[in-house]
Amino acid sequence: MNLININSAWVQNSVIVLIVYGILISFIIYRYPDHIKHYARKWYLVWFLWPLIFFAEVRSLRRILVNIVGVLLVVWFTQFLGDWIQPALTPADIFPPPFSGPKAVELQMVDQGQVVSLATYTGTALPYESVNINARVDGTIQKLNVYEGEYVKAGTVLAKLDTSHLKPLYDKALAESRFWQAEWGRAKELYEDKVISALERDRVRKSYETSAAHAQQMWAQLNYATVKTPVGGWIAKRKAFQGQYIRKGEMMFRVDRLDALRIQFHVSERDLPFIRNGDPVWLEFPQMSMLAFNRNGWRDKIMPSTEEQIATSLVGKEPFVNVADRVLPNTDKQANPGLIAEVAVIFPSVDPKTHTGIVEARIGNPGTLLKSDSYVVGHFRVEHVNDVVRVPSKAVLQMPDKRDVVFVGPAFSDEGNAELREVQIGLKANGRTEIISGVEANEFVIVRGQRNLSDGEFVTVVKRNGGF
Repeated sequence: MNLININSAWVQNSVIVLIVYGILISFIIYRYPDHIKHYARKWYLVWFLWPLIFFAEVRSLRRILVNIVGVLLVVWFTQFLGDWIQPALTPADIFPPPFSGPKAVELQMVDQGQVVSLATYTGTALPYESVNINARVDGTIQKLNVYEGEYVKAGTVLAKLDTSHLKPLYDKALAESRFWQAEWGRAKELYEDKVISALERDRVRKSYETSAAHAQQMWAQLNYATVKTPVGGWIAKRKAFQGQYIRKGEMMFRVDRLDALRIQFHVSERDLPFIRNGDPVWLEFPQMSMLAFNRNGWRDKIMPSTEEQIATSLVGKEPFVNVADRVLPNTDKQANPGLIAEVAVIFPSVDPKTHTGIVEARIGNPGTLLKSDSYVVGHFRVEHVNDVVRVPSKAVLQMPDKRDVVFVGPAFSDEGNAELREVQIGLKANGRTEIISGVEANEFVIVRGQRNLSDGEFVTVVKRNGGF
């Protein structure tokens, strides 16, 4: 084989040299025919160069020679270009011969249990209570005691209004109330002595009660000039400024209670029917670290958001996914912190534009670590079935005619024939598929190596998993 290649290369090189020399000689003959004849006779080379002399004397033959050399040059260049651009790999290298022998496969035992579908949504942390404190009387703000971001206890005085226009009105109402109080005392004595009638007595009593109510009303307005917070919390907004004239009903402050939080999620209409009050929900906090939670009093509540932890919290003690088929993120050592909560409220209406409904969970907030409007990732358990035959989802293949099939491997030996079976599937979620018919529990399906397998083909089992 090498000798043939060497000879072929030698012949090609020789042809190239002859073509080059032919081009040069043809150019000389075609360009200088008279000079060739002259020097051939002068140097007595007529017999040796007679072909050149002959071609030099016949112009048509010179043209034919040049055309033949040109054609050879084109042919050589075409062959050279084809050899240069041909692929480096041969068809045998690109398409190696098929492997001879049984195919290696991995088996997984079919079992019975749960198939659970999880839905993940991003929610917003809201204050447990958010109280707007409005002005209850007209007046000029005389003093402000708090600023935004400060914490206040229930009953703390936030601001005071000017009462110079209210104090005289209260004094007048109080004086009238005292006057009619004395009149009411005299009227009762006169009625007992039968000096006045019952009608006159009742009129005096009405005037007394009206004046007393008016005095009490003026006293309340005088107290309203001292603005207090009814709840403890953080000053989230302050829309009042010292010296500002404010009217009754205008907002002055907003106090947020953050010792507890309401986590609201906008859940799709498709998942809403499967969520109930009291259902578990796993809350994940990607923006926080475990260290931050532990330092703020969450040590007994917070846990890493690993697959195993979410499975235990939402589904039960049984893991819902094989370790080889990870379907949730954050399974590394730096897993996001999270905790288990319960669905507290499902709002009765749906947004007509987004077709989502609000689902709310409530949690405590030790150390007020989580702030208002923080984002939270929630994992909900939606569709699920119990005590069904199930296989790993990667074991199920769909044929071109839309049939779902699995390959069943040898049950008790490491070698045997693979059997193709058509199956009817149900719920498919989180790495598992419910099998309604086609295979039974305790059989073994092929989960790796079945892509190019055919029915009845001989296989070798390299790994056998006894359960999920």
